[in-house]
Amino acid sequence: MRTDGRSAIGYLTHRRELLDRAISRFRLEGLVADIGGEKVARRGTFAPDLSYLQRMLTINIDAASRPELRCSASRLALVSDSVDTVLCTEVLEHLDDPEAAVAECCRILKPGGRFYGSMPFLFAIHGDPHDYQRWTPTRLHDVFSRSGFASVQIEPLGGVWSVVWDLFHVALSERGCQRPRSLRNRGLRVILRCLRPVFLFLDGGAVATRRLVTTGYVISALKPSEAP
Repeated sequence: MRTDGRSAIGYLTHRRELLDRAISRFRLEGLVADIGGEKVARRGTFAPDLSYLQRMLTINIDAASRPELRCSASRLALVSDSVDTVLCTEVLEHLDDPEAAVAECCRILKPGGRFYGSMPFLFAIHGDPHDYQRWTPTRLHDVFSRSGFASVQIEPLGGVWSVVWDLFHVALSERGCQRPRSLRNRGLRVILRCLRPVFLFLDGGAVATRRLVTTGYVISALKPSEAP
């Protein structure tokens, strides 16, 4: 499992915090294929319910992450109908063919299996190694539905104040990396830390606009059971 959002300042973006909370609500059952998963240098403070987990299979193209299966997300080296749950967080934006990856996730799931994933929307560019796209809920729903998924649910993560906070946070993190000992940069970091509770408080009242302005989305989708 992976999430993005940690910066050089050393505290979390709000998107990262919201995403960790969302992952903690996922029910990971049976054999779980963790697309883009990492066994080393894992990011995030998520703690999902593992009481139904039998095995977590990490899948990555990066050998440094020490995956159990090294292959592309668009050509998964697994037989069809073989896993119970697919986890794919903060991965689709880094793929040059995300539609193929979504179709592959559906292929390897057993009938009745569940997909859990996420994708940023109004969030800074973050290459890993590349950052290709951002999708709207309409696009997400269309791609997942065409790939064979049903009951596609898309949940926004945070509103306008989370977006503003995270953009400031990432910008100052980048600035701090370039000139970490600058008195101005240190002062800006202190100010930003002090303002964080204010931004998060304001974001709590921005629920009505989250369908228009959000940091990104969590996706849950079901592979239909076979017809009797």
